[in-house]
Amino acid sequence: STTPTLHPAFAKSFANGDIKLLSSDNVLFPMSSDTLSRASGWFTAMFSLPQSPPDLAAGKACQCTELSVTEPSQVLCGLLSIISGIALPSLDDIDFVESVLYAADKYDMPMPTAVLRASALPIFLQKRPIRVYAIACHMSWEAEAKEAASRTLGLDIMAKENADDLGRLDTPYLLKLFALHDKRRRQLAEALDNFIIPAPIPAPAPAPAPWQGARACPCRGPWWAFKLAWSREPWRFARLREHDAPPSVAPEVDRLFNQKCSKCERAALEESAFKRIKQLFSQLPETIEVSSEA
Repeated sequence: STTPTLHPAFAKSFANGDIKLLSSDNVLFPMSSDTLSRASGWFTAMFSLPQSPPDLAAGKACQCTELSVTEPSQVLCGLLSIISGIALPSLDDIDFVESVLYAADKYDMPMPTAVLRASALPIFLQKRPIRVYAIACHMSWEAEAKEAASRTLGLDIMAKENADDLGRLDTPYLLKLFALHDKRRRQLAEALDNFIIPAPIPAPAPAPAPWQGARACPCRGPWWAFKLAWSREPWRFARLREHDAPPSVAPEVDRLFNQKCSKCERAALEESAFKRIKQLFSQLPETIEVSSEA
């Protein structure tokens, strides 16, 4: 077998360490058993046993201070760096964050868990909400799971690029996420069908305007295009709720509020109607419950 490599940062910080952790890729991490006991409920319980500490990977008795663990050196280094105060590892890779977080959970280390929960997960909420949702569900973090589930509403959840992240979800949580998107789509379609557009007050003219609202006016085309697009691709319109006036989030929105009809010389909707569209948004389901069984 290959001779283990001593990690230089830990060799320097724990030159008199009474225990060494051996990673799965053959890197030794000198540590103090006192540091491990303070940081980890798992190690506290292990060191309290009268017999020699077991091999963590194989469950066998070990007569030396060298303990083998199943984590690779990158993950072990990140975990031990946090509990020992050597450094806060870079948290810009969600695969790394997930691995360190699950290792912290495995060894019952509250501090790394809290650090990663507060500092790392929010970084990925915008770009990787499905992945954050999977992590939060695994850790039984309901607040984070709800927030991440809500952020997925801005995604085409069935797009090919989301398949890997969806594959990490346990079936009950996957079904809940699908149910949220399906329920929201159905409720949206029904709400748009029932959305009544009042007839705007016509501008002064020699003769009365012959139309009554978007349903009768020839300019209703942009409304139907908006309605169809929002029903079919609701993720494209998720940012509507963030604005107090019609935003340029989709061409259908621009045409709905800005394109003038050639006959009535009005837009399909006045800006005042945008408040009612936002009210429609507020009535749609936003997230899921994760604490109960699916």
